Amino acid sequence: MAQTGTCFRDLHKECFVCGENNPCGLRVDFRLEDGGLTGIFTPRQRHQVLPEIVHGGIISSLLDGAMAKLLLLRGTVALTARLRVSFKRVVNTGDRLKIRATLVKQRHRLFIMKATLLSPDGTLLAEATGTFLGQTGENTT
Repeated sequence: MAQTGTCFRDLHKECFVCGENNPCGLRVDFRLEDGGLTGIFTPRQRHQVLPEIVHGGIISSLLDGAMAKLLLLRGTVALTARLRVSFKRVVNTGDRLKIRATLVKQRHRLFIMKATLLSPDGTLLAEATGTFLGQTGENTT
């Protein structure tokens, strides 16, 4: 975790999902929108498990990363304690996907989150629920 005096948001720039400084990352540009977080991602061939089919680990990472990023943008550094992903349809490479994350419930340092992955026409492709544990003593500025 972040060292004393280190800004966690600076370290987060290396994040696999949204880090702008991670050359191997997905570099999703998330935006706060309508009380939640929204991002757009177009998977490429290098993200596939079979020809033109996106790897489930990439899908899970997108959903998990969106939920964690929403908390970070709200000022909370939190780590995933539990992640449950439901895959509804095949996700194709080349499609412009929409990721959406929302906070469902908070109790002290425990956050229950939800994220969805939608196709260009709005079809639900995958969804996730996550339990996140807020960290204490972190500098998130």
